Amino acid sequence: MNLYQQRQALGELALSGVLESLLRCNGIWTGIERCRDFYYDPHSKHYTGAQNILKGWCSRLRFAEKVLHMDFIHSGSGAPVYIVHDDNFHDLRERFFGVVQAFRVQFAFDEHSALTFVVDRGLYSLSVFEKMIADRAVTYFVTWEKDYQGELKQALQWTGSHSLYRAKNSRQDLRRFDFQYLDQPWPRCETIRRVIVRATHPNGHCIQVSILSNDLDRCATELITLMFNRWLQENDFKYLDHHFGINEITAYGSISYQQLSQTIEDKQVKSGQYKALEKQRTAVKRQLKNRLLQRHCAKRDNKKTQQDIEQLTRRLEALEVEMASTDKEVSRLEMLIEQDFCKLDSAKKALMDGIKITARNIFYLLLQPFKEAYNNYRDDHVLFRHLTRSHGLLRDRGAVMEVLLFPQARFSPKVADIINEMLEQLNARNLTMPNGSGKTLYFRLIQQENILFCIEEQR
Repeated sequence: MNLYQQRQALGELALSGVLESLLRCNGIWTGIERCRDFYYDPHSKHYTGAQNILKGWCSRLRFAEKVLHMDFIHSGSGAPVYIVHDDNFHDLRERFFGVVQAFRVQFAFDEHSALTFVVDRGLYSLSVFEKMIADRAVTYFVTWEKDYQGELKQALQWTGSHSLYRAKNSRQDLRRFDFQYLDQPWPRCETIRRVIVRATHPNGHCIQVSILSNDLDRCATELITLMFNRWLQENDFKYLDHHFGINEITAYGSISYQQLSQTIEDKQVKSGQYKALEKQRTAVKRQLKNRLLQRHCAKRDNKKTQQDIEQLTRRLEALEVEMASTDKEVSRLEMLIEQDFCKLDSAKKALMDGIKITARNIFYLLLQPFKEAYNNYRDDHVLFRHLTRSHGLLRDRGAVMEVLLFPQARFSPKVADIINEMLEQLNARNLTMPNGSGKTLYFRLIQQENILFCIEEQR
């Protein structure tokens, strides 16, 4: 099958419900039925093509550009379990509720199942918090308080203290992070709690932050642990990108907003003309403020300054009149249709990304026994990845099909012993060939540097 046929097959599978089945299997392998804490974060891919798609905030570039948003949900242990692709028609605070609802349906979490989502500041909004509290589904959020102005010198009556231990290069190489916290209601909304945290790094560096949550019963130390373990998801984005190509767009097809008009929920936004007038008004006000200040500070009257003040005042009045006669809001959908905007067709990418996160989770599951036995976190991923990419040779031994593995790297005796022990455990399971022949698979690691292969001609 050539690349064109592969792309065609990928497109057909993307429309056949395969992704939902794949995500369900992925959820089973990651033990999602036992999870109630999840990390939610949008990961944006910069689009450099010629299609006229919507712009959004691109964290990699640190300014607004054409982007494809990938809203990821990771389990509490850091395994990716769900992904949704979208553009910037709706921002995160609008997308969040739809994604969570679809996530509940996908994994059969009913509205009485209490789920906690740890989200970055992008979700911060009092109206969003209140909507989540009023929702019938039991959904808790844990997020940072935006623009919190606490100072380290401030004297607080701490509620308690907490410590987290993180392994650096091995199980024994632990670093301790210390926390003091003050658990109290949030002054802006009594139905939301605020946990002020003073965190101390092992190197002595100290910061003070504020955590918000609508879970009023959960232990504050658990909220602190969840929030300060967000690095699990952030690090996984880098891993998925580097080893699995999660940032690849896969397919560059698009759908116009004219075609989407019957399937997308419209919303009202500020018109471009009104925003331009607002910008002009802000500029005129700034100039007028400067001239008024000049007149106030001047020792004697200045005719030129007075003329500027009068001129700017008239300009400001004219802008106010023009703004009053201009439509403040317009249909976002109609505006995008008029300007020929389109949306990337992400069906193929969604299926491909589902395959990638499943492959990532399978790799991590297989890695755990090796990681435990090797106990060296510097390069355990590298060594095990070399093993999974080994060249292989099948040797038919009658009732047994011998699988000879030729690794890409030369393993040390210690690593080779660990791998051989793992293969012995695998062989003890008496795995059989997937073709139904009944032959038992037997795996062997081959470490010889010089091996002579001879193809015997059958007569």
